[in-house]
Amino acid sequence: MAWIHDSVRESCPDAIVCLDAFHVVRWANDALDKIRREVWNDTRKHHKRGRPPTDIKARATRVTHSRWALVTNPARLTDKQALTLAELEKAGSPLWKAYLLKELLRTLLKLPADETIERLDTWLDRVDESGLDEFARAPPRSATWGRNSRRY
Repeated sequence: MAWIHDSVRESCPDAIVCLDAFHVVRWANDALDKIRREVWNDTRKHHKRGRPPTDIKARATRVTHSRWALVTNPARLTDKQALTLAELEKAGSPLWKAYLLKELLRTLLKLPADETIERLDTWLDRVDESGLDEFARAPPRSATWGRNSRRY
């Protein structure tokens, strides 16, 4: 998405960049999935080093099966998916942090556009505090998202 913003900024510096909620949430889900894969790879590497903790297999399985729970609209979660999210929260997983960031962004996008823009700075602060690199590389991170952007 950044290449579009760069081209628009060069060709039409006074243009207002518009972002639709679907693509912003899609980006957040993609970032969340990358974090899920990183957590799974870290768990797998830990398993291969020396004597793994006794629950390493359960952790790896929880991460593997968390994908749909992480991307499903909270109002549509099955009981099993809700349990998966509760386990991630209890474990203090980076996936739980990433899930909360994604859901907060989804919530922001349901607000009136001006209010979304105002609250985006708070969301970006939470991204910085999270230490999650995938969210730090966000399209909303770009300078074009802000006062010169609109959401549809």
